[in-house]
Amino acid sequence: MGSLVQTTNALALQIQQNKTAIDIVDGKVTAQAQQLNSVRTKVDDPISGLAATSTALSGLKTQVTTLDGKVTSTSEKTDGVYAQTNPKLAGDEEKSFAGDDISLAGAWSVMSAIAEGDIAQAMKTDALEVRVNQNRASITTVDTASASRDEALAQRVTRLDAKVQGNSASISTQLTTLADADKALAQSIETVSASAAANSAAVGKQIKTLADADKVISDTVDTVQAKIREQLVSIQTNASTIAETNGKLAANWSVRMQLTADGSYKYAGVGLGLEAGAGGKFESRFVVAADSFVILNGESGKSPFAVDGDATYIKSAFVKNGSIDMLKIGDNLQSDNYDAEKKTGWKLSKDGGIEINGNVEGGGTLTITNKLLQIKYSNGNVCLRAGIW
Repeated sequence: MGSLVQTTNALALQIQQNKTAIDIVDGKVTAQAQQLNSVRTKVDDPISGLAATSTALSGLKTQVTTLDGKVTSTSEKTDGVYAQTNPKLAGDEEKSFAGDDISLAGAWSVMSAIAEGDIAQAMKTDALEVRVNQNRASITTVDTASASRDEALAQRVTRLDAKVQGNSASISTQLTTLADADKALAQSIETVSASAAANSAAVGKQIKTLADADKVISDTVDTVQAKIREQLVSIQTNASTIAETNGKLAANWSVRMQLTADGSYKYAGVGLGLEAGAGGKFESRFVVAADSFVILNGESGKSPFAVDGDATYIKSAFVKNGSIDMLKIGDNLQSDNYDAEKKTGWKLSKDGGIEINGNVEGGGTLTITNKLLQIKYSNGNVCLRAGIW
């Protein structure tokens, strides 16, 4: 049932369909009811050469089937609107735009439900889409809820996209909750990305919680990434906690940076962890992976402590109570005022020799070796000599 109005350059159409049926085939009984409403209009403009079409659609459908004692019930609803404009016709020298594409816009919504014995599911999909020439944008959302004798699930997936020539951007999210006889899970995943030709950037975030009879876990992962052709740099931050019924407790946090360029790979990172083992032992750790590690004074900007490569630099250190099992000196051990020419300060040589001078020049010198003890005046003359020479 419907109506139609049409002229040479225009059309208006309305359709309504209703359908009911009951079918019985080989013991399977199917009962259906369906309704469809549709309207459509179209105009061809003879002056501009443009053709425009608009469509709206609404549909309902229900169905129940039985076979061998198994009953399945489904229902569905669809709503949509659509608008489209065609370009000027090619071949007209004054009015045509050869190579142009259509312009369109559409919005759809589809809902469905099913119940079948031990399974029940409901789903809804919403979509928006627009296009002008090759430029596109869309939004899609899919919601799902399901339950069975074993588990229950709820999920939402959303995606936004935009594209112009070789440039594109997107945002996607996925939210999930799940529960069954063994565990409960909640998870969120979000990604934001953009690209232009071979260059791309992305930010991602994942959140997860899990609980079961033996343990509980919470975890987050954040990722930031940038890429130009084959050159890639990224930062990933991870935080997690875990607790188990056997007494194990653990918390970890880390940041990892890495880059790839010209076939080379490099990474740096820092990690902090705290753990309690099943035996009740507590342990913490702090790990740094870097070529250089520097502590800066926030006011002066100077560094009292730094690690560069395999060397450690301490500007000033105070040891309240120190104990050294063994001290190895690669060269000489000497005071900071030691001067071999002015004869000040003291020095312990790795060959076993000891030289002791005064704090000021001209105070005399004491030298000790494994064979000789000797004291000299400041002018070089010997005051005391004992030993083998």
